[in-house]
Amino acid sequence: MTVFEFLKQPQTIKVQMEHHLSEIQQWDDLLYKIAAGKDVETSSEMAYVVNLCLAMEDTFLKLAKEQATATEKVVEVITQLEDPAEQDLLLKLYVHGKTLQEIAEDTGRTYSNIATIHGSAMKNVVAFFEGLSA
Repeated sequence: MTVFEFLKQPQTIKVQMEHHLSEIQQWDDLLYKIAAGKDVETSSEMAYVVNLCLAMEDTFLKLAKEQATATEKVVEVITQLEDPAEQDLLLKLYVHGKTLQEIAEDTGRTYSNIATIHGSAMKNVVAFFEGLSA
């Protein structure tokens, strides 16, 4: 796994969770239709959808735990950086899901300045990981 992939893990899992939640909602909607007597063929159809919803909710909870663990690890690495501006930028970018442009606007800095800080921060994160493997 690259450093970038490591840092993106919380947001990647968040996207998976959002897609999963959307799918759960669609199945829940079908379940309500079945329970209301619409589109029902047999009671086995309802049992199938109930079991599917329960399994999907279980998977969603596992993803939530995975995201919390990934976020914790990413925060742990980011807080090892010496420069508070680099820490702040990486936390906003990789933990809170903001874009470089949004961070620039929020902080009153130029995009170019934020991109420079990001480049420096990434070099420092790479150096951190290289130090771990040495």
